[in-house]
Amino acid sequence: MQHVAKYLSPLGNMTIISENNYLIGLYFDDSKYANKVLNKDYIYFEDEIILLTKKWLDIYFSGKKPDFCIPFKLIGSDFNKKVWLELLKIPYGTSSTYKEITNRIKDQLQVKNMSCQAIGQAISKNNIIIIIPCHRILSIDNKLKGFSANINRKKYLLDLENIKYNL
Repeated sequence: MQHVAKYLSPLGNMTIISENNYLIGLYFDDSKYANKVLNKDYIYFEDEIILLTKKWLDIYFSGKKPDFCIPFKLIGSDFNKKVWLELLKIPYGTSSTYKEITNRIKDQLQVKNMSCQAIGQAISKNNIIIIIPCHRILSIDNKLKGFSANINRKKYLLDLENIKYNL
C-alpha cells in the first residue's frame, strides 16, 4: 500500500509518496513526470517516511543542509538508476555538468560513446526531486539547462544553495 501526502513548498505544491517504509516519489504537482510511481493502491496517510521527508524539506527550504538521510527506493530503468545514484554524489552547494555525469556513467558502463541527451532524459525522470539533486546539473558552460519541474524552480534551488551559474 502506498502512502501519499501533500507538501506546500515555497515553489508550489508537492506530492510525497512512500511505500514499505521507503520514499519512492517526491514531485512538484505540475511537473512533467509527476506521480509516475503512484499506483491505484494508495491512501492519504502521513507515515514515518512522509513525516521525515517533510522535516527534510522544511530544513532544506529554510536554506540549510539537512543532516540526515531518508530511506528511499528508486523506481526506474537500470540506466536511470545509475544516473540518479551518480547525482547523489554531488554535494550540497556544488554543481556538476551533464558532460561530467555522462563521462562517469560512460566509465561505469565501459562504453566509448554516450550522449549527454541520454543522461538528460534520465535526469528528467528523477522520481525523488530535490533529495536526488537533479537541479545541481548545469551545461558545460555552467548555464541553466532543462528541468522537468520548471527552469525557474531550478534557479531558485541553485540560489538557495548558493550555487553559481550563468544565464
